[in-house]
Amino acid sequence: MTPARLVHRPGVQDATLALCLLVGCLLVNTPVQLVRVVAERSGGGAGTVVGWWAATAVLVGGTAVRRRWPLPALLGCALGTVIQLALLMPPTVVELAVPILVYTVAARCRPSVASPLLAGVVLCTVVGGWLAQRYGGLHVSVATVLRLDASAGPTPIRSGGGGWSLPLVVGLLLVTAWALGRGTRARREYLTELHARAAGLERERDQRAALAVAAERARISRDMHDVVAHGLSVIVIQAQGAQAAMAERPADARTALEAIVTTGRASLADTRRTLAALDDADRWQPEPGLDRLPALLDRVRRAGTTVRSECRGTAPATLPSTVDTTAYRIVQEALTNVLKHAGPTATATVSLCHQQSAIDVRITDDGTGGPAATGAPDPADRAPDPATSALPGGPPGSAAPARGGLGVRGMRERAELLGGTLTAGPDPAGGFVVHAWLPHPEQQ
Repeated sequence: MTPARLVHRPGVQDATLALCLLVGCLLVNTPVQLVRVVAERSGGGAGTVVGWWAATAVLVGGTAVRRRWPLPALLGCALGTVIQLALLMPPTVVELAVPILVYTVAARCRPSVASPLLAGVVLCTVVGGWLAQRYGGLHVSVATVLRLDASAGPTPIRSGGGGWSLPLVVGLLLVTAWALGRGTRARREYLTELHARAAGLERERDQRAALAVAAERARISRDMHDVVAHGLSVIVIQAQGAQAAMAERPADARTALEAIVTTGRASLADTRRTLAALDDADRWQPEPGLDRLPALLDRVRRAGTTVRSECRGTAPATLPSTVDTTAYRIVQEALTNVLKHAGPTATATVSLCHQQSAIDVRITDDGTGGPAATGAPDPADRAPDPATSALPGGPPGSAAPARGGLGVRGMRERAELLGGTLTAGPDPAGGFVVHAWLPHPEQQ
């Protein structure tokens, strides 16, 4: 371990502080002569000398281990100070260990444990100081200590008199040390709480970022599914029709190919619009809304499916963009499922009902191409949740295999994000029904 790191270890710092107290006591208080004079004039003899040095050792040792064992060290230092005062010794530098230990206990121990102990130490130390001042310990002058010649004559230890100057100073010093320790502990707890709060905020920020990424992925997945599934369904059906009509009806084949080109371009534009949301804001383009519903219906009609539309109620002057886009995507996905599953002779109906604070969207088909008539799949094969995502791979009128996909689930997620509802399932009268209720923000 390098010397620089060794100096910063708590045990080394405490030992250095204890050594400084001992050296200061030896330099300032000259304890050897002091103890000798007090012992001679109080009649204590060698016992006084041994007692004083033992108390000094306890004070120095307690300081050296103050952070490892703060409570025992404080009790030992308080006991050593009381012993020195009982021996009628004046205060020395080494007795500063008591306020140092009071600060350490207040800063490192729980208040429920430290406060009663600190009160007892303060009481014992103050009372000991008062007794020492009253019964003589402070009346050995430094001049007498330094003048050890026999002509000086004996200086009796005076009893009586005294006052409250020493207890007040000792009490003020200990209370100040306790207040500093409590302040240090409060600041440490405050910083710990700040670090914990910062860590919690950082975790919350990461969680929000992860949720935002997941929500964005889900949104892109829904948009890409709606765009690609619808576009490819129309393209495949038109291509199959063009292939069937190529030999006998070249004009119809040409019309189907033109529809493929138009649908492909529209799907490509929708895909670019969806991906542009990931790029700079300057390149962002608005999502399609109900104003593009006529073009969507025309593409479905050109694919060979009859579509009727009806609108009831008074549309608001400005429909919220989220509601507008969601309604369009639900109609688009529902008509895509009609193309894939209802059969070539099916008729779809798109109904929009504008209410005061919501829009009601309903897409139905009659599923007239049932299995008994043309071999098309039963509408019940379109499971309400999830919708199929496979494209038809055979000629018109062939059944598409039902597979789990994102269709109905994506529509339901879009509606629930706005606080609305969506149901999808077979109609008891025949066919399939998709019903969505989308509230405006005022009702949310």
